[in-house]
Amino acid sequence: MNRDHKAVVLEYVSSLSDDVLQFFNSRLSEKLFGDLAVSLEEFSKDKRMDNLLSNAGSSEAVFVLLDEIREIIHKEYKKKGSHLKSAAS
Repeated sequence: MNRDHKAVVLEYVSSLSDDVLQFFNSRLSEKLFGDLAVSLEEFSKDKRMDNLLSNAGSSEAVFVLLDEIREIIHKEYKKKGSHLKSAAS
């Protein structure tokens, strides 16, 4: 992922509410039936994320990009982790 793409993802992830961040973290980590489709549908609601994924070039590139997005989301989730866990209690 180049710097511009990473900036788009970081900006998007930083705009997510704690609940949505937690949602994406579990959906993209567990990858249960339908999780990727739901995640892609949510990403497509953001114009820049939709453009980023639309320009991936191939289905393999989309999956690579999703893995990179998952890593960024997971890092942000871990950073906020103690806050999210205490809010859930």
